[in-house]
Amino acid sequence: MVSSISSSSHPSPGSSSSSSSSSSLPSNVTRLPASVTDLVSCVSHEIMVIENELDQQTQHDIISERKLRTTDEERLLEDAIDDGFMCVDLKVLERKLKAWHRLFSPAFDNNNNDNDNNYEPSSYNYTVTPYFAVKCNPDACVVEWLARTASMMNLPLGYDCASIAELELAKAQIQKYSLEETDGGIDKKKRNNIPTTRIVYANPQRAEADLMHALELFATTPSHSQSKELELWLTLDGVEEVYKIATARKLFLEKHHACDALRMPNVKIVLRIWVPDGHSQVPLGEKFGMRMEEIDNVVEACLNHGIIADDIIGISYHCGSGCSSVETYLEALEMGRKALTRIDDRLTRHYREEEEEETDIQEKKVQKLDESQQKQYKRHRCWLLDMGGGFPGIDGLDGDDNRFSADAKKEVKETTDTSMPATTQQTATTTTTTTTVADIAMAVRPVLQSLTNINDKDENDSSSLPLTLIAEPGRYFVEGAIALASRIYQKQQVNDPNDDSNKIREYRIPHGVQGVFKDVLLCGESFIPQPLQIIEGQSNDLDDPATHADDQQDSSKQESPPKLYLSRVLGPSGDDTEDVVCDSCLLPELDVGDWLVFDRMGAYTLSIASRAGRPVMRYVRGDSSSPLSSPM
Repeated sequence: MVSSISSSSHPSPGSSSSSSSSSSLPSNVTRLPASVTDLVSCVSHEIMVIENELDQQTQHDIISERKLRTTDEERLLEDAIDDGFMCVDLKVLERKLKAWHRLFSPAFDNNNNDNDNNYEPSSYNYTVTPYFAVKCNPDACVVEWLARTASMMNLPLGYDCASIAELELAKAQIQKYSLEETDGGIDKKKRNNIPTTRIVYANPQRAEADLMHALELFATTPSHSQSKELELWLTLDGVEEVYKIATARKLFLEKHHACDALRMPNVKIVLRIWVPDGHSQVPLGEKFGMRMEEIDNVVEACLNHGIIADDIIGISYHCGSGCSSVETYLEALEMGRKALTRIDDRLTRHYREEEEEETDIQEKKVQKLDESQQKQYKRHRCWLLDMGGGFPGIDGLDGDDNRFSADAKKEVKETTDTSMPATTQQTATTTTTTTTVADIAMAVRPVLQSLTNINDKDENDSSSLPLTLIAEPGRYFVEGAIALASRIYQKQQVNDPNDDSNKIREYRIPHGVQGVFKDVLLCGESFIPQPLQIIEGQSNDLDDPATHADDQQDSSKQESPPKLYLSRVLGPSGDDTEDVVCDSCLLPELDVGDWLVFDRMGAYTLSIASRAGRPVMRYVRGDSSSPLSSPM
C-alpha cells in the first residue's frame, strides 16, 4: 500500500474553520520510507508510487468496465511516467519558514525561550515578516502549504503578489488560515509592529484594469462584519503609476457609488527605490525603482491625485534576484533609511503648509523655521521598510539538510548568538562557498535593530520611529524544495570536436529551454543532472520488503563508481544549438527510459515556462516526527 498523507479538511490552530474554502493541497502526499536517503532514491521511489497508482487505476477500469475514456488523473500519471515530473519536498518549505524566523526574528526566540533557565536572551528584538514572492513559484499547493505551516506554527507570513491571479490565490489562503492573526506568540505589547496586512501588490507597473480588479477584490460590503476595512498595499516607482491608481479609484467610485454595493479598500502606497544590484543573477534596477532625486516628484504627484500623506507608508527595494553580496544588502538598508527620511521631510512640509492654510495665515512669505518652531507642526513618519527579495536559496541553517530524505534533522544550529560568524555552505552541485541567508541575516542585524529602536527623547525625529520590517523572499523558500525528474526518450553518439577518437553521448529529454530550463537563455545557466538508471526486472511493489532491500543493495553496489562519459543534454525542440539544457557533463552510460534528475529547480522555473511545458507536480514528505506530518 502506498504510504501517503491524506489532505482531508483539517482546521489547524489559528486557521479558519470555514468549510467553503477550497483546498489546493494534493489528494495524496507520499510519505518517504526509511530507504529513501537522497534525491535520486526519492525520485526512484516516487516513480514506483506513480506506477502503482497507474496500475490501481487500470485495475479499477477493468473492474468497472470503463475503457472508453481516460480520466484527468490517469492522464497526469501517464505524463509523469512518460515525460517526467517535478518532485516537491514539503518538509523543506516547513523548515525554511522556521529557519527564516530564527534568522530574522530574534524577538520570537526571546519570547519562546522565557521558561528556559539556561537561555540567555538576544540583545536584538525585532522581526522581519516574510512575504513569499508568489511569482517565484505560483504552484497553488506550495502557496497553501506555506500558509498551513505558518498557521500551525503561529509564525507571521504574507505574500508578495505581482498579478491578479496571485492576489486571488494569496487572499484565499490568508482568509482560510487566518494568517493576519499569526504573531509568533509574542505578547501584544512586544510585537514590534508585526503587520496585520499580509499582501503587498508589489508589481510597480500595472494595467489600469488590473488596478480596478485589485480594488474590487479587496473591497468590502457595507454589511461586512469585520472590524476594519481591508488595506491594499500598492508599490509604485513613478508618476505614471500614480495617474493609473487615481484613474482606477475614480472608475471604482463611478461604478459602485450609485448602488453602494462595495466599499473601496484603504489604499496604502509603498515607494520603490533603486538600489545597486550588480551582484545578482538577474538585476532589476534597469526596469524598476526610482532614484533618490525622483522621490519628491512622486510624492508630490501622490498628494495632487487624491492620495493623502498618511497613506504613504514606506519604501521598498530589491537587490536583484539571487543576490550573493552581503554588502549590497547593507548598502540597500542605508539607502532605504535615507529615502524614508526624505519622504518624511517632504510630507512634514506638506503638513506644515496645510496647517498654515487652516489657520488662515495672511503673511505667506517663505521663512526657514528653526528647530524649536518646526516641532509645533505635525511630523510625518513612514512606518514600513520592505527589504524586497533576492535572498539566496541556501539558508545556512538546517533548512537544506536531508532534503528528499526520510531522515529528520536532530541537531538545531544556534542562531541567537549575535557574535555568530557568517556561515557558508556548499551545494551538491558546486565546490565553491556560497553566500547564505544566514550570512546576510547576521550582517544586517545591528542595522535592523537600529531601525526598530525607539528614541523617547525626540519623538519628532523621523529616524527614531520603530519601523515595521518585511521582506519578499521567493527563491529562499522554494529553490531547494523542488527537483525535476526527466525521462530520456532519445540517445545518440556524436563525434567530439576536440578529440576525433572520442564520442559524446547526447541525451534528449522532454523539457527544454522554452520550458522550465528557460534560465539557460535568460541567465546563461547550465543545469547539471544526476543519473537514475532503471534496472530491468526490478519490482515496483511497494508492499514487497524486497523492493526496499534492493534499493539498499543497489546503493552499496555503487561503491565502485561507474565509468563516466562526456555527455550533453538537449531539449525536445530539435534545435541542438539553442535548446541545450547542459552543454557538457560527465554521466555513466545511459539508455532510453533512464532518468535525469535536476536538483534545486523550484525558483523561476514553473513561473517562466510556457503552460504546455510545465511538468506534472508530485509531492513527498519525510520526517514523520513533525506535527505537520499528521493528516490534514
